[in-house]
Amino acid sequence: MNQLKIPFTLPDLKITSTSIAQQKLVIFAQARRRAVPCPSCKQTSNRRHSSYMRTVRDVRVGTDLVELHILTRRFRCATTHCPRQTFAEQHSQVVRRRGRRTNRLTSNLTQIGLVLGGQAGARLARKLQMPVSRSTILRLVRKVDLPPIEQPRIIGIDDWAFRKGRTYGTIIV
Repeated sequence: MNQLKIPFTLPDLKITSTSIAQQKLVIFAQARRRAVPCPSCKQTSNRRHSSYMRTVRDVRVGTDLVELHILTRRFRCATTHCPRQTFAEQHSQVVRRRGRRTNRLTSNLTQIGLVLGGQAGARLARKLQMPVSRSTILRLVRKVDLPPIEQPRIIGIDDWAFRKGRTYGTIIV
């Protein structure tokens, strides 16, 4: 495996090696930190339990598919009364918890979904070589936080007749 120069950064991750094969750029990375805080009690621990490889898709670089292989470590909690005995380190700046796509790729697909919707968004994503289903595009759009709703200052009421003497309607604006 040779070391290649990649055109983006991976916050809090150290790239250990890279390789290119069959139009796929594979990046191996691991965390820079030695100690990680427990998600339950927030006590920092450096007692390593085990590790596993996590595979995550990223946005393409040119025509090459990018795949991140992140060495994720599990730690033992240093606090004796903590309900969580072991926990895995999280790389929240790169990928969400249990995520299979980087935050960058998820953001791109969400923007496509907000503009085009499910079916058309999936077609455009396929053209941009980010294959994803229409259901996934819609699921990403549903996760977007809506802006807070402001209290109305003026309320208008209008009455009208669909059919005079039979059916009436009222709208609040």
